[in-house]
Amino acid sequence: MGILLGFEIPTGARVEVPVEGHYAVFGQTQLSGKTTAIEGLVYRADFRAVAFITKRGEGSFLTARVIPPFFSEPTNDPEQPLWRWVTSILEASQKRRLRFEESWIIRACEEPRHAKTLADVHSNINSLLAGEKSSTKRGKVKWSRKPVTGINAGVYTSLKAYFDIVMPQLARLPYTTKLKLEPGLSVMDLREYSVEMQALVIRAVMEHVYLHERNVRVIVPEAWQFVPEHKGTPVKMACENLVRMGAADKNFLWLDSQDMAAVDKTMLRACSVVLCGVQRELHEIDRTMGSLFGAGGISARDVASLKIGQFFLALPGGEVRKVYTQPAWMDSELHAAAIARGEETIGSAKPMLKAFERERESEGLVNERTRTPGASVPRLRPDRTS
Repeated sequence: MGILLGFEIPTGARVEVPVEGHYAVFGQTQLSGKTTAIEGLVYRADFRAVAFITKRGEGSFLTARVIPPFFSEPTNDPEQPLWRWVTSILEASQKRRLRFEESWIIRACEEPRHAKTLADVHSNINSLLAGEKSSTKRGKVKWSRKPVTGINAGVYTSLKAYFDIVMPQLARLPYTTKLKLEPGLSVMDLREYSVEMQALVIRAVMEHVYLHERNVRVIVPEAWQFVPEHKGTPVKMACENLVRMGAADKNFLWLDSQDMAAVDKTMLRACSVVLCGVQRELHEIDRTMGSLFGAGGISARDVASLKIGQFFLALPGGEVRKVYTQPAWMDSELHAAAIARGEETIGSAKPMLKAFERERESEGLVNERTRTPGASVPRLRPDRTS
């Protein structure tokens, strides 16, 4: 038994997707309906999911429960030691792959003291740059450790600049160290934080799910940014664990991205279900069709002419279908099927959306940060578990 995604265009046939598996959802922001499609799937499924709001103007969630950001230090296991996490953090910050700098990063994690946390690494970097004095006699300084110089000083200055950005944000972040995911969709609002800080939170959530949860979907936004091709990020490292070993506990990765060009191809190949909404850029359409819909007989014009809520669906085995995705707020499958057949317009369902919002408002379930633009609803405070 699968999850109802929506209805085939133009036949109106019911379309379901597998409950298990990694997903990828692509489409132009605000024109494709990615957020609505994802929310509808979670709403009708029997699992927990966690998503993240990372930028202003991002698509809204109607049914999500707002929870505070979660953070934990990276686990320092032999396969993914702390220095690898630090490397991935810096690659994300500098938007390039670090190669020769790895030896400096390893040193910063071990000297002058063995680091167990990011704060320890920050302290080590400051000590390496400033040196450590053992005594001062007659105007002469005696060093127990002299400050680094030359290229060493240059590299550690770059490392320090990153940590000087992240550590104050981490100190101000009103995060919880316990992650409680209720049935349905939970969302963390990270819009007030830098991309570097957002990546640390998403990484922490993914690692927690991988180590401690069952039957959870982690929805990674802006996958081109957090799971990029050709360079590391903290999120990408956590994704590797979830993709390789998460299925044993029915934990899966859902990638959400405007396009697929810059998304890590290893992660994409792991996705057994792919949804592609409207794209306007011709090169991106060619990549999408060539990589995912090569055997589907789909033209660039077909992708560019998709309307909001319409997607091409690629399933295991090469099956491709054009689908109207039923929103969570649309309680009538008959109406959704009629839209897929062209008998009703998408706009005809607006009264259902308003009724759904009024009902959730009366129950105290709609909150300001996840509502649809223009809806007048009270704000729910995030649950703050400690």
